[in-house]
Amino acid sequence: MREIWTPGLEEKIARKTHVTVHPGMMFSLAKDTMEKTKLWKIVRKMPKGALLHAHCDAMVDFDYLFEVLLNTPGLHIWCEDSHLATAEARETASILVRFKQTPHTEGSLWQEDYVPGTPILLTQAADDFPGGRPEFLKWLKSRCTISQTEAISQHHGVAHIWQKFQDCFIVIGTFIHYEPVFRAFLRRLMSKLYEDGISWVEIRYAQPLVLKALVVFVFC
Repeated sequence: MREIWTPGLEEKIARKTHVTVHPGMMFSLAKDTMEKTKLWKIVRKMPKGALLHAHCDAMVDFDYLFEVLLNTPGLHIWCEDSHLATAEARETASILVRFKQTPHTEGSLWQEDYVPGTPILLTQAADDFPGGRPEFLKWLKSRCTISQTEAISQHHGVAHIWQKFQDCFIVIGTFIHYEPVFRAFLRRLMSKLYEDGISWVEIRYAQPLVLKALVVFVFC
């Protein structure tokens, strides 16, 4: 502990995040440091037995999922409400990622003349994003996750963070339930649970038409 959690590290985190560092600090602020320790590596290899409550949609890393999305033919993205030409619109407007049989490549989601509801091929939209595909992936990830800044902005009130939480699952739900993506999602989920030494997991699922509300997977 004297070697890992030092006053210098606390100062570095405080300057980077603009928050006060304390023993009960947010897990996400300490996570990167924790995962570099010998203790974490030991715990990582230990059998875990059971995971008794987990929400399915949030259990697979998004960097992997986005790679699957961009490599899955026929996926399109669109917005029902407006264009996404401004940073403000990209932060809050509703977006959908769905399969379309016929590729649609006309127009740009990121221009003011975009016609709401017009699907754009996902790979094209990613490449046309301001700053290119890397910036597109950063933006899409920001719509699927709660950032450290959002998590610590308590002055907005508890309703604000819950709304963001709900918005994340709405966006995620538009793309992971397409069968080819969902198959890759489940394979990734199972393999990561197995690597972590988990033998049983109870998964809460938000789409009862796809799976029952509670699913139990058994690894042999």
